[in-house]
Amino acid sequence: MNFPIHIAPDSLRQFDDAFARVMTALGSVYSPPIARADVAEFAQVHNLDWISSFGIALNEDTFAKYRNIDCGGLSSLAFPYGSREFVALGADVIGWLFLFDDFYGEARLIQDLDKLAVFFESVALAAASGDPSAGLKTTDSVGGEGGGRGSAEHPTPFDLNAFHAPPFDLTPFHQAPFDLTAFHQSPFHLSPFHESVADLSRRAAAFAGKSWCGQWADSLRQYFFGCIQELKVQRSGRPLTVAEHHQIREFSIGMYSVFDFIEAALAPDNSFEPYRQHPLIKAARKSGAYVCAWVNDFFSMKKEWLQNDENNIIFLIAREKNTSFADAVELAVSLHQQDLTILSSTIDSLKSEFGCGSLPHLYGRAIFEWAAGNFIWSSQTRRYHAPVIDAPDLRNSSMPFVPCVAPQNAIQ
Repeated sequence: MNFPIHIAPDSLRQFDDAFARVMTALGSVYSPPIARADVAEFAQVHNLDWISSFGIALNEDTFAKYRNIDCGGLSSLAFPYGSREFVALGADVIGWLFLFDDFYGEARLIQDLDKLAVFFESVALAAASGDPSAGLKTTDSVGGEGGGRGSAEHPTPFDLNAFHAPPFDLTPFHQAPFDLTAFHQSPFHLSPFHESVADLSRRAAAFAGKSWCGQWADSLRQYFFGCIQELKVQRSGRPLTVAEHHQIREFSIGMYSVFDFIEAALAPDNSFEPYRQHPLIKAARKSGAYVCAWVNDFFSMKKEWLQNDENNIIFLIAREKNTSFADAVELAVSLHQQDLTILSSTIDSLKSEFGCGSLPHLYGRAIFEWAAGNFIWSSQTRRYHAPVIDAPDLRNSSMPFVPCVAPQNAIQ
């Protein structure tokens, strides 16, 4: 299978040019989130201590690279309305997802997809309950590094049918409520990721209540589903189509699990529950997930090209449309703009239906704030590349967050 884009090693400047085009197209769309240098620094210091204490970087080399990601900075930009403690929690959630995706979402530590699916569910159960061993019943080790202390007994066998359904039949994941009947406990091995996700669950419950944790676990299951589907196609020996990538990316980007924390921040008394299944809320979450997915694809394209990973919207467009790299970038940017327009329109509808400053309206606005913070952070973080473009340093910005004032050039 030939990679869809040929770029000579001495021509990597094309990626820098692509980043510049993305910044030109999108830089004026997003209004700067609140910049709180003190909160970002507090969250970053806390996050590095937290990652180290649970050992989820797994080795010193990974931890050294992780330090450069700046999850505290991303959390402070993405949750501009959160307290210091909440932003620190957000940084830990973001960092957990990054490391989990690197080790397990890409199947580096568990190659067998059946075992990986079981591992995923055991992690979801730990997230739902705050108990790291909730989904474990033996100490069988198939989960990579970590302790083997699982003891909870659950007689129901794990059903893998949900992961072996016809590819891209995503109907169950668009229904309300999320259908979990195929997910059950099974034997597994306690890992640092069980311990750490249970800690996140317990801390989040202090903000949002215990019932919220079940919602978060369901969102993690959707992310896990996306990971499994991507891996199944990769191992089939054929490239994803653009349509397939579009379907799967809604889940594999993992944004639903992060958007749940917006709810935890804005509605700590669980008062958001009546709105969760509202079509406009679901539309805001879906379009917000896509917007963040395309931004991720934009800024990770150089890294993924160097790793010969073609599961990127730009590379797939180039293959399917038989077009140039530059034209594929333009088409991908257009796709982002379409989804951003849907998000903007949905927020307008939330404002009209529920009122300016209502909880649903603020939730939609907060998804946009997350997207804006994610875009600025992505342009600066060393996770994807050493900074090669001029992006505003929003930590020095003094723009306030005013819920009923429209962000510049964007939404109301």
